[in-house]
Amino acid sequence: MNYIYTFDKEKHHHFINGIRVPGVTGILKAEGFIDTEFMGNPEALYRGNYVHLACHYYNIGKLAFDSLNDEFKGYIEGYMLFCQVEGIKDPLSELPAWSGLWMYAGIIDVLLEERLFDIKTSKQKSKWWKYQTAGYKALYEEMQGKKSIKERASVQLFSDGTYKIDEHKDKNDERNFMNILTVHKLKIRDGIIPQGE
Repeated sequence: MNYIYTFDKEKHHHFINGIRVPGVTGILKAEGFIDTEFMGNPEALYRGNYVHLACHYYNIGKLAFDSLNDEFKGYIEGYMLFCQVEGIKDPLSELPAWSGLWMYAGIIDVLLEERLFDIKTSKQKSKWWKYQTAGYKALYEEMQGKKSIKERASVQLFSDGTYKIDEHKDKNDERNFMNILTVHKLKIRDGIIPQGE
C-alpha cells in the first residue's frame, strides 16, 4: 500500500493518507513521560523552536548568523561546535518520517548516515529523550526497510556556546517505546483519548 504523508507545520499535526496520526513527542506527552509544565512553558517552547530552526538553516547552508537574536546565538555556536567536532556535514535536517504499519510520525532533527541526533535546549537531561530517539529510529528504519541506525543521542545546547551529548545506548529503548505506543493506540481505539493527540 502506498502512503501519503502530510504535515501541518503551523499546528504541528501529522497526517497519513489524510488521517491525523500522533507524533512521537505527542505520544510521550499523552502517556505521561513528558512533564506538562515543561511542555506548557512558552519561553522554553519559543527558545526550542527558534534554536531548532536556526540549526536547520545552518545544516542547509542558509544561516545568517549575524541576524540571529543575541539571546540565542550561544546555542547556535554550541551547535556549530558540535558539528565541527563530530564531523556533521550536510546532514539530513528536519526529516519527516512516518509509519504506515503503526500509524504515527515524527520529525528527525539531524540524521547523518547511521547517526541520529535530537537537539535540546533544556539545561537538565530528561529520561524521556531516549524513547524519543527510539521512536524516530523505528520510523526511519521502517521507511528504509532495514536496520540502519547505529547511534542515537540527544545534543544539549547551552547559552554559553557549549554542548553535551547524551548517548542512548540501551537496545531496549525501541521495544519500550513500542510498548508505550501500543498503550497509546489502545486508548485511542477505546475512545479514552482522541486520535492524533
